[in-house]
Amino acid sequence: MRAFITGISGFVGAHLARVLASHGDQVAGVNRQGCWPADLVTPMREARIESPLAWDIADAPSPELRRFLADFRPEVLYHLAALSIPEDCGGSGPPTPRAIAVNVEGTMRVAELATTLSQSADGGEPYRPRLLFASSSHVYGAVDPARAVVTENAPLHGNSAYAVTKRMAEERLLAAASTGRLDVVIARAFKHAGTRQDSRLMLAEWAAQFVAGIEPVKIRCFDSVLDMTDVRDVCLAYRLLAERGVSGRIYNVGSGVAQRTGDIFLRFRAMARPSCPFVETHPGFRQEPIADIQRIRNDTGWSPTLTLDDTLRSIWQACG
Repeated sequence: MRAFITGISGFVGAHLARVLASHGDQVAGVNRQGCWPADLVTPMREARIESPLAWDIADAPSPELRRFLADFRPEVLYHLAALSIPEDCGGSGPPTPRAIAVNVEGTMRVAELATTLSQSADGGEPYRPRLLFASSSHVYGAVDPARAVVTENAPLHGNSAYAVTKRMAEERLLAAASTGRLDVVIARAFKHAGTRQDSRLMLAEWAAQFVAGIEPVKIRCFDSVLDMTDVRDVCLAYRLLAERGVSGRIYNVGSGVAQRTGDIFLRFRAMARPSCPFVETHPGFRQEPIADIQRIRNDTGWSPTLTLDDTLRSIWQACG
């Protein structure tokens, strides 16, 4: 497949690019800078992926980008570019103007590109690229521990700024899909982790403290229950959804397994710095949604194959 990735140098985007290339896909993409960060130059060269084009999706795409896409003719647009750290979107308050511009209006700019590319090629069959939109389990919000497993039809109670922007983007994409103008599949990704993740997120934050020799290691909450998947499995799910997902359908992408943050931390500590002291900074209990993944299993055959220890080991090895 010819694949185009927004946010190609981000945490998930860089993993996705290499996964797609390993399956023989032709890969191109954009980021804001129009070049690879230093740590990706060699891996992307080895994967034979060209330098990204420049595009801040808060702005209109340039004529040069439109011409590139018209020539490249992507079969799938993987839309990953976003403000994905909740605090960057406005935290528990209303979404910031930047969050709306990127996560909502930017998503519709990508959708507009997809519909613009829909045209007959050389008098043959209509060319209709698929848009794979990376949404988030944040749209579900907190759940009752007795009913923690959520299907794609569960109520959407997420009220953080980030959740609101993702829900707004989903609604607009589905409205466009209902007119027949857009082939879109929505992936609601649950928590996922791996190498190159933002250091403000849980496992990357712990790893940074282990490396720095900080004592005690600070853990926000020891007693949160969540669904955690390896980013490499998430990328495989995205590719299968691009191939086999049903247009206009939403899919949970997660492990389907409940994990307690304290247990995750102790396993990571045993691997990295056994017996180092730690302190909990925000004690309490929180139940996050756990993915019901029957729909994606039925439609694509996907299920995660990497274990939590695989994820922890990859992060720690990258730190060395």
